[in-house]
Amino acid sequence: MRQYLNFILLITISTSCENVLVNEEIGNDQQQVFELLWHDFDKNYAGFTVRSIDWDSVYSTTMNTIDAGISEDNFSNILTNILLSFKDIHVGFMSPNGVQVVYDATNPNSVNGIASIDKYIDRLSESRVFNWGQITDENIGYIHIKTFNEGLFSDFRQIDELITQFSTTDGLIIDVRGNGGGSPASANLVASRFIDHSFIAIKTQFRNGPDHGDFDSPLNGIIEPNGQNQYLKPIVVLMNKSSQSAAELFILPLEIQENITTVGDFSAGGLGLNSYRELPNGWNYRLTTTLTSNRDGKIFEGMGIPPHELIYITRTDSINMIDTQLERAIEILK
Repeated sequence: MRQYLNFILLITISTSCENVLVNEEIGNDQQQVFELLWHDFDKNYAGFTVRSIDWDSVYSTTMNTIDAGISEDNFSNILTNILLSFKDIHVGFMSPNGVQVVYDATNPNSVNGIASIDKYIDRLSESRVFNWGQITDENIGYIHIKTFNEGLFSDFRQIDELITQFSTTDGLIIDVRGNGGGSPASANLVASRFIDHSFIAIKTQFRNGPDHGDFDSPLNGIIEPNGQNQYLKPIVVLMNKSSQSAAELFILPLEIQENITTVGDFSAGGLGLNSYRELPNGWNYRLTTTLTSNRDGKIFEGMGIPPHELIYITRTDSINMIDTQLERAIEILK
């Protein structure tokens, strides 16, 4: 796993929560503040081409709007609307009152969950990062990975205990619905327990020039089997539009395994790493700084990773606590 972790360390150092270095001469004039944000995105944002964003038009329109000076609230709303227009879960804005505004990747045809899945599972147990149990009346294990929070990295080693617990099951359901992401290293740690050979899992590129399509050569993210044991029996991975960021990086190496089927909705479509910035007036924002693809170079930014089987949960199903995605996973593994 060392090769992959070295790769993760490289990109984390390059992009983790950093602030833009602001020249002391830059004041808090609204036009200057906007220009700083605009030029930072223009130079570093990775998704202009794949998301078909006309950034020059945004500049001219916005500068004309704020030319005469506007209220702080209106200026905040302008920046918020600009960043939400990216439809990128990794682009966000911290408003002056401390409320963080981020894009919510939703699907009007399918809700992102139901009130409870207790009726499907015997003796559901819970830790800080996992929920787990056995499907009622079936020899099928169930593991819900709630997060890949980097601050809980050591907690993910519990996956070895769960694999041992479910070693005699006929199959396993791994649920990353509602997983908002976190650390790629945490995602890799868990995914490495469900593969039997090393391979390129992802490819990542950084901007390297003024043109929005200028990128470095891809860096290969290699994943290797790790842990006390691997679970290589039939697996279904449940996913939806709230499977985001590191959860999507978790899905990529697993969806290509012959024993694994993905079921549910498209993922959120935000696989790149992101960086936090601060404007000279104290407001904060973040942007996507890498273009991340699967091992074949296919990019899922914006659209999301498609499941092998597209299954929606209707609002009526959700109200009635019917989990059509989980029910399909059980059918596949029976």
